[in-house]
Amino acid sequence: SGNTRSMSALGFLRSKYQECLDKHVGCRLQASPMAIYPSQIIDVGELEDNRIFLRNTQDSGNQGTYACLSHCWGQKQPFKLTNETKSMLQDGMLLSALPKTFQDAIFVTRSLGIRLLWIDSLCIFQDSGDDWETEASRMGDIYSQAACTIAATAAKDSDGGLFAERDPTVLRPRRIEANWTPNPDAATNERYAYPAAGLYWCDIAELWTQAVERAPLNSRAWVCQERHLSPRIMHFSDSQLFWECHECISCENYPSGLPHWAGPSWYHNSSVSRQNLHQLRLQEADLSREGSGSLLKRKLYFSWAVFRIHYTECVMTKEEDKLIAIHGIAQQLGQVLGDQLVAGLWSNRLIEELCWRKGSDLNEPPPPKLTKWRAPTWSWASSNARIWVSNTTRFHRKCKDKQIWSELENLDVRTKASGELEQASLRIRCK
Repeated sequence: SGNTRSMSALGFLRSKYQECLDKHVGCRLQASPMAIYPSQIIDVGELEDNRIFLRNTQDSGNQGTYACLSHCWGQKQPFKLTNETKSMLQDGMLLSALPKTFQDAIFVTRSLGIRLLWIDSLCIFQDSGDDWETEASRMGDIYSQAACTIAATAAKDSDGGLFAERDPTVLRPRRIEANWTPNPDAATNERYAYPAAGLYWCDIAELWTQAVERAPLNSRAWVCQERHLSPRIMHFSDSQLFWECHECISCENYPSGLPHWAGPSWYHNSSVSRQNLHQLRLQEADLSREGSGSLLKRKLYFSWAVFRIHYTECVMTKEEDKLIAIHGIAQQLGQVLGDQLVAGLWSNRLIEELCWRKGSDLNEPPPPKLTKWRAPTWSWASSNARIWVSNTTRFHRKCKDKQIWSELENLDVRTKASGELEQASLRIRCK
């Protein structure tokens, strides 16, 4: 089809969503009994309705299955919830008065048969620091408990929309017939070998990386957490629609799953660390078993380090959000690990966590300096650079007492409910 809003394109998403609900056991991570529902939610109504309503979820009947929108705000600030606009949204907001991305997300939500939608700018009071801090502390629950996340992957701002025009002839893989004869030199030197003659399908190499990972949305730091916590994600790229859940990554061209050459690779794609973290969370019960528990924990800590690499490569509009934007996923992993993130470092392996380094390319311009304090200098969160873990620690494998001897004498950290640091200091003794 010539547009990603076509019946066939949306039918692909509906079928993947239903298939996941019905068949994917691995995507049904049990909700925590302590999970908290969003305070405000958008009631999108029916397909033909021209208004949406802001609902307070403390009122009976306003809790149920909901979707989330993940989007770039952009330079032009979208319409947002404030004390001034509250009554306008509660009384019913005309759909046509909302930004294009919001309108499209509401259309998709209705098409999926879901009645409720959570959009950060419409469901958190943007002129209330207290409400923002409260809802920011719930972000882990909000995305992990959502039925799906609608990702405005290609849109640079709220006016970009979800859907795109496209040339269907370019979209489809090309069938190529190769009728060359083998190179005789290949018999003695494999450097001269090339594929055998025959029929081949040609498509874009690294399809997922180009269409999803390098898209505008996934360059945003807040989105790292949203992706890692969401059980199901619908990516609206500028060429086709992609589906991502814990058991399947697919697109319109490859509805059964992306071929290996088109799918994610371990470094260039956040989806790999996302899958690793999820699989390890599913094995939470094994963490208490001797032997396997320590191995699983090592894998979890390593997956976190890979996640942190991606996270520190992303763009953050407000520099003070560095630790707030990962607070939700840190809370969930901390529960699994029996650990706590303090100033961006895991407390149970604090000495090893101090062994981080800046990993920016020497040819890159230095990152901008912070204008205000957000973390102590011993924390990676104090830097705007890309952060790498030190290879010297090897995640406990080769780090022995005779190589590093240290003792934590004092740790004093005070953190707000949102994850923002108020104060942090430590004293260690080592030789």
